[in-house]
Amino acid sequence: MCRPKRPGEVEGVDYFFVSKGQMEEWIQSGELLEWALVYGEYKGIPKSQVSTQLIEVNNILCMFATFMS
Repeated sequence: MCRPKRPGEVEGVDYFFVSKGQMEEWIQSGELLEWALVYGEYKGIPKSQVSTQLIEVNNILCMFATFMS
């Protein structure tokens, strides 16, 4: 998200805040899984963030399956 943080928002909890230039760079390089321009501000999800979550979930599922066998 490239808008400024609002009072009470926490970096990495509510959103990850980056510059407009960084968002445009990610859009051009294909780094974002999805993105939109909403009221003049970019919003999007980096592929790396989703990949990390999928790896963590996969590790949990593998550990659970091993425990149950």
